[in-house]
Amino acid sequence: MNITKTDVDELNAVLKLDIVKSDYEQKVIDALKNYRKKAKIDGFRPGKVPMGMIKKMYYTGVLVEEINKIISEELHKFIFDNKIKVLGEPLPKEEQESIDFENDEDFTFAYDIAISPEFEVKMSKRDKLNFYKIQASEEMINNRVDQITRMYGSNEVVTSVEKNNEMLKGAMTQVDENGEVVSEGISNDNTAISLEYMKDEDSLKKFEGAKIGDAIVFEPKKAYPNESDFAAMLGITKEEAELVSGNFKFEIAEINRFYPAEMNEELFEKVYKDGEVKTEEEFKAKIVSELEDQLLNDSNYKFAIDVKDKFVKKCNLTLPDAFLKRWILASNRDNNVTAEQIEKEYPNYSDDIKWQLIRSQIIEDNDLKVEEEDIMETAKDFARMQMRQYGIANIPDEHLEGFAKQIMTNEKERKGIEEKAVEMKIINHVKEAIKLEDKEVTVEEFNKLFE
Repeated sequence: MNITKTDVDELNAVLKLDIVKSDYEQKVIDALKNYRKKAKIDGFRPGKVPMGMIKKMYYTGVLVEEINKIISEELHKFIFDNKIKVLGEPLPKEEQESIDFENDEDFTFAYDIAISPEFEVKMSKRDKLNFYKIQASEEMINNRVDQITRMYGSNEVVTSVEKNNEMLKGAMTQVDENGEVVSEGISNDNTAISLEYMKDEDSLKKFEGAKIGDAIVFEPKKAYPNESDFAAMLGITKEEAELVSGNFKFEIAEINRFYPAEMNEELFEKVYKDGEVKTEEEFKAKIVSELEDQLLNDSNYKFAIDVKDKFVKKCNLTLPDAFLKRWILASNRDNNVTAEQIEKEYPNYSDDIKWQLIRSQIIEDNDLKVEEEDIMETAKDFARMQMRQYGIANIPDEHLEGFAKQIMTNEKERKGIEEKAVEMKIINHVKEAIKLEDKEVTVEEFNKLFE
């Protein structure tokens, strides 16, 4: 086995592999012996098929397979041993010497490789970027208050509809235009109707002042246009619901009225438990603080985009574009991606590759390390954010850690969290290295930055 490297230019090279019979002969013999042990051929007992027959049937396929293994192993070993920083994976040279596996014993293969450019990532306080501090809007604050008061609210059994936020239970029966029960029509004796989420005003008016025992005729598909909600109400499948229309009679058996929790110390204690919130003003201030923590994730996301844009431009890397287009196309062969698509989208691919190189250089230059503790804290932040979306605040750390560990049992979730931890390590380093110009913006102003 002999491998030689020939530089084409600073970013491209060719690796030439000369493989002789002694490199693969024993591997092929061993593979054929395994085929012989497993071969089932009429007229021969298992393991007793003549080797000559096995060789005639399988030799070329086994030879190609073993040589491909050797090529893969030796290419990667050569690249590793010689500390070559490659981009993508080696690609077979488009113009190869002809190869005859049936008759030749020695083979030569050539592979194109792309080499990462040499560059520096220089940062100083002369580099400036905005850091957007997003203000929580009144609408966001009110929505969170409403979410929390509803979460800790309660239902009360009542005798009549008064507020149009009641939940009704009863029997639903299909009727004709005269209000008569349809023979063999749809019926459900255990239907629940939420007046709060009824979409049709005319239908809603029919329920105003209704009492237990009343029968209301209305068109449920009009009142609840969502097919899934409509199907659940009738106790049928979504596909069946698509074929249903017309009126139904609903006989009220039970009325439950929902009351959001009152804004008082009892609620504050349930939500925050530590006694630090005692007034409505403190409660809203706490909510504002939590919302701004959540919005900080959006600020960091925008900052990460701006960091990428700035340093991709500043480093001005040159890439082996022709090779990378070939490699991207080869990597996406199973996804039916065309060369035309690659050409059109290549500027985005190119910027992403440049940023990955810059990220790696920042990590290497500054010895940035992501420890298991960093990953756990990132997972806990993710868990905390999820909980807050449901109005759950002030979660005990042991519960938060348990939830974080549960999230990380999912391999895909853990990979995303690890990537986020790396990104935050880089972003925090950049924040220290350059000059940040804090800029307060509303949610609307912030969203316009992405238009």
